[in-house]
Amino acid sequence: MSFNPGNLEEFLRGMLISDGKKTDSVFSFHSVEAAKLLLTPEDAPAFPPDPVPTLPKRFNGSGMLSRKLMKVHNSQFNEETKPPPPPKTAPAPFRRPVPTPSAKQRVVRCIWPRDPNGPVMADLPSGKVAENNQRVWGATLDDFYYVRPFPKASSVTTRMCGSRLAAWMKEIGEVEHAKEEIKRAEAEEHPREVFPCDIGRLLDDKDSGIPTWRPLEQLVVAYMENDEENVAPTRPQNHPDKTVYVFQQRIPYHLLPEKLVVHDDGGTLRALNNDYPRPPKKSHVYRLYVSSHVKQDIVRQRAAVQKEHVAAHSKGGMLFVPSSLETPIVSPSCCTCPGSGAIFAKFSKKPALPLSTPEAHLYLSPERIVGRGHHSVVYSAEWEVPRTWLPSFQPRVCEQCACRVLLEKFKKDMPEVEVDETQYIGNQISIFVMEAARRSGGVGSRCESDVGKIETGCEGPVREIDIDVRWQGPGTYCEHERRRSNKTTFRTLVTAKLSFECDEHLEQEAKNYQQFPAHFFQHWSGYNIVAPLHDPTPIGAVVPQFYGYYVPERVYDDDGGYLSPILLLEDCGTPIDIDTLDIDDRQECASLLFRFHHEGWLHGSVFPRNIVVQHGDVEDWPECRRHSDRRFRLIDFGRSEKGDTVTESWKAQQLLKVGNCERI
Repeated sequence: MSFNPGNLEEFLRGMLISDGKKTDSVFSFHSVEAAKLLLTPEDAPAFPPDPVPTLPKRFNGSGMLSRKLMKVHNSQFNEETKPPPPPKTAPAPFRRPVPTPSAKQRVVRCIWPRDPNGPVMADLPSGKVAENNQRVWGATLDDFYYVRPFPKASSVTTRMCGSRLAAWMKEIGEVEHAKEEIKRAEAEEHPREVFPCDIGRLLDDKDSGIPTWRPLEQLVVAYMENDEENVAPTRPQNHPDKTVYVFQQRIPYHLLPEKLVVHDDGGTLRALNNDYPRPPKKSHVYRLYVSSHVKQDIVRQRAAVQKEHVAAHSKGGMLFVPSSLETPIVSPSCCTCPGSGAIFAKFSKKPALPLSTPEAHLYLSPERIVGRGHHSVVYSAEWEVPRTWLPSFQPRVCEQCACRVLLEKFKKDMPEVEVDETQYIGNQISIFVMEAARRSGGVGSRCESDVGKIETGCEGPVREIDIDVRWQGPGTYCEHERRRSNKTTFRTLVTAKLSFECDEHLEQEAKNYQQFPAHFFQHWSGYNIVAPLHDPTPIGAVVPQFYGYYVPERVYDDDGGYLSPILLLEDCGTPIDIDTLDIDDRQECASLLFRFHHEGWLHGSVFPRNIVVQHGDVEDWPECRRHSDRRFRLIDFGRSEKGDTVTESWKAQQLLKVGNCERI
């Protein structure tokens, strides 16, 4: 069959004109393209490429052309020229989609069975919740369920946590249909606050002077050496001192340094561009500035610490149990012997916790700039603070010193007992304990387990002996603690945010940090479903830790140069790139903003640059943190205020492609 495109064009033009429609050259394209579609591959001529047309508005959506082409198809072609129908094949079997890096991993997986004749869900009681005002909490992803709020409407489901469903089911008596689910919900662990790892242990190991001591971090690195590509950096790559870690602990207001000595290397405090000449290195004194309500909080916090110390009783001490060392021991075995009750050497009361931090030091350098914005400049800075802020450096008692004090007390009370002073001090104490066992009745025991671990216990009264032994800490360690450093401070990395001259955004941001609720700074175990999201997200801190807002004693330097105030914050990583985040990451970012909104706060500057990402969980050791564990925070609250969050919530959904704008 031969076909002339010109004849088809004239034919179609005539059909269109006959319907009372005027035609233009634009119809020539549709006519030729129609011929391309209607002809079989064997008969289709080689048509030149046509330009993309612009269909007149009066023609769009009319459907007239398609009806006319159907008439042409039915009248001009016979059965032999029709394209063959597609082959009939059996439908492909259903296959569960394979998870991909871009697909959701944090989803609700379980279904909660309902009684078909049960009541409609309404006013569910509270279940297990973290202290962040989010009522839908689960310890794992398997603790969330799809449930039918209307039992007879199988097509209507909602998502809910198991603890609240179990409480409601027991309240209404609907327990027979979900026995296993209720049992699991009751066994679910409670939410717990997650604290950062104690970097004091790493500092303590690095300060050790014992050559055979292998620091904890070396053990961690050895464990991770086969997975180096997945290990996240723990400090800036260009930082000269690799023993400086990022500080992530939360510090109460009453311990924030009252005085900050800033060592400025090159005029960093002036917040100038690099093009300007830099003044020489100089130190400046800054003072902590807090709002009026924070001052009241500081007074209450110090009063609570003092009250707790007065009410506390000494719980520290060493227990000495009388036992017969001559009795043969067969593993496992337990033997008893007559003797006095166990002797508990009771320590004096633990020293009171500090009520303030008089001074700290900050080291700034223009080479450590992190970013520059419209209103501020951000630097990575070293902060020198007391070691007593870390759990590893809390007051402790040296056991050898305690044994010496107890031995001297025994010698004074029982001078007739002879001991060999060349023996180990523990053996000397045992002789006095056994002598006390001979003088008064009681039972002591000594047993050895299958694994060779010796345990002691006692039956009968326990005699307490007060010993005057000194509590030790950084700067006061005794000769037995030679491996511990007597340094009283350590350096750590924080973010220092400086303000341009005559700009008030930094001061407003500092005020906002002091008004944020406590749970904005807390990490919690488990997951929340935060509306308008429908999937669980981890419960990390919403904002960086706040380490104080400091103002200079003099606004201008001796040469008239401007000195910026300083906002000290936790270093939480780098700004996100939305295109590199999967749907789970985007939902986690959005959940932070929605939790921010649920407290009535409007961020005021929702952009990717104000959401930062860091690698690894805060409770992991720095060398064990992985790139695959991404955690996010919101930053830059200079424009934040209380207000209506509806518009900003919708903008966040569009920006992150989540919620009602979800794109996997």
